[in-house]
Amino acid sequence: GGSANNPGLAAGSSAFMAGAGAGTVIEPKCGSWAKRAVAVIKRSWHTEALPAALRVLDRKLAALAAQGGQPEEGAEASAAASLRSSGGAMSKVAIRAALAKERLKSRTVSAERYRQRTELLCDAVARLEAAESAGSNSIEQADKLLNDADDMLLTLDIGVKELIVNQEDLKKDEDQVTKALQQQIHSIKETASSRAVRRSELEAKRQQLLMSLEEVDMQLNQINEETSTWERQAKELEGKLQEQRQHYDEMIAGSFCRQKRLADEKLRAATCKECAHTALDVVRREEDRRLSELAVQLRRRRADLRRTCAAYLREERLCMEAAGECLQVSTQNQNPGSSPDAENDIILQASTTLQGAWRSAGVVLRRAHLLMESFQDQAHAEGAAGAAEATAIPAVPIEEVEKEGQDVPAAQDADAFFERESALGLECVDCGLTDVDWATVTYGAYLCMDCAGRHRGLGVHLSFVRSVSMDRWTPEQLARMRLGGTSKFQRFLDGYPELRITPRTPDLLTARYTSRAASYYRQLLDFRCQGDGDPADEPQPPPVSEGHLPDPSVSAKGAGAAGASMAPRADDAAADEADIKALDEEIEALLGVYKDCTGRAATFQDLVGTIAKPKPRPAVAYPASSAVPATAAIPN
Repeated sequence: GGSANNPGLAAGSSAFMAGAGAGTVIEPKCGSWAKRAVAVIKRSWHTEALPAALRVLDRKLAALAAQGGQPEEGAEASAAASLRSSGGAMSKVAIRAALAKERLKSRTVSAERYRQRTELLCDAVARLEAAESAGSNSIEQADKLLNDADDMLLTLDIGVKELIVNQEDLKKDEDQVTKALQQQIHSIKETASSRAVRRSELEAKRQQLLMSLEEVDMQLNQINEETSTWERQAKELEGKLQEQRQHYDEMIAGSFCRQKRLADEKLRAATCKECAHTALDVVRREEDRRLSELAVQLRRRRADLRRTCAAYLREERLCMEAAGECLQVSTQNQNPGSSPDAENDIILQASTTLQGAWRSAGVVLRRAHLLMESFQDQAHAEGAAGAAEATAIPAVPIEEVEKEGQDVPAAQDADAFFERESALGLECVDCGLTDVDWATVTYGAYLCMDCAGRHRGLGVHLSFVRSVSMDRWTPEQLARMRLGGTSKFQRFLDGYPELRITPRTPDLLTARYTSRAASYYRQLLDFRCQGDGDPADEPQPPPVSEGHLPDPSVSAKGAGAAGASMAPRADDAAADEADIKALDEEIEALLGVYKDCTGRAATFQDLVGTIAKPKPRPAVAYPASSAVPATAAIPN
């Protein structure tokens, strides 16, 4: 029978077709993610405005420098003019008093000018320090973009898996329905065939038996009616079969279209993830470059600040000496013809100038000392960090390797070990030359002389290079060479098509050994050299599509070069030491003049008071779409 004779099958098929497409797949979009990535790599406006502000301060400093002159020559000339204009005879004490007063005026003006110059330099250094402490937010946003790209990839993978399961279920249901309908058609055709045979038999019998013609005709009519009914049912079932096939074909085609869209979306998401890594590298390189430039400007400005501060203290000291000389001359001048009020005014003015110069020098030196002290602490910290990084060489525990039963050669057997390796045939891991006298311990592979020099340029954190014949080898290093090997490393790189290219340029060499695949190989050798690690903790290799991408946890020697450019050079350090020594001498001379003028001994703490180091201000993060207030760029 057909669907009328098997209503359960038809009802089950209709119910399945009604709910076949009920599944939904989340299709993530990458548009908003790309806008955030563009916002991360934009440079902040207050960083762009910093050079203009520094140029304004430089113009002010140039204007103050243009106003400078020779204070002693001007004072002497002014004093000589005043003596000539007096016309009368003056005593030596009066002449000394007049000269001292003129020098006092000149030193006061010069000290004020140097004080203004020192204040401007302090503002410039404060602006640069504020700009230097405001650059860590962009790296955090780039890391968040990378996490969002991973989430999009995970969502798309789940959707593709659901569609694949749905397609398999649809194919199974189609096979079942097709099989049932084909069985029904076959049964009907067999029945029709048997009826046709029977009809032929009856027709022959009709020819033979004329007496039973009516009965045979009735049977023939009945058989004809049944045959037409069966043929009609067969045609209906064949039409239904075609409809079912067309329906399932449309559903499968729609599923394939959705799968293609999700595959395209997955490809875009992988591209977005790669863009996230690129954006993170761009942000880090920009941050390193910006910090390097700020460090150079800060070092230059601080050196200028030390020299200017020393010049300012020298002027204040000369001003105090002039004031002390006025006090001494006024005290020694016992001319009965002179007015006591005038002498008292001179003494009061000199004392006021002396105390004002002392307080002004203390205020300026207090602020400048904090800035110069932070620079010295930073320089010492950078030097210590650089020395620690340069001397850090990973060690491999030979005892743990021996626990696994590895045949580890001793240090004195290094020559025999390399002779055995050379007998097997060695070649350079990068260029393929057979003349190899060097090795990279990091990967357990051999190098020619040229490639060894290029590996040294990568830094010891990426490739630690040793000479096979000239250097002394430790048991740990020999164990790593035995576990590694040039052929093993080359076979590993063959699994990543982007890394198969021969690194003939520095960029290709850096791309190979800073990739995630090379980082995984280093970690795998470290793990296997330890010997007793849990196999579940063994590092997992990166996917083939991501093995050539740069590893964010490592960098080439360019990062070290940036740090080296920020560190002071030998001649800069010598100049800084000379400036610091000159500043200390001026401070000591100022303290000595104050003691000579007042009769009281004073220390550096008496001059500047108690200096409280300010706490570092955290960087203020503003959203990309919000406006940054003007007061946040350069704090007061």
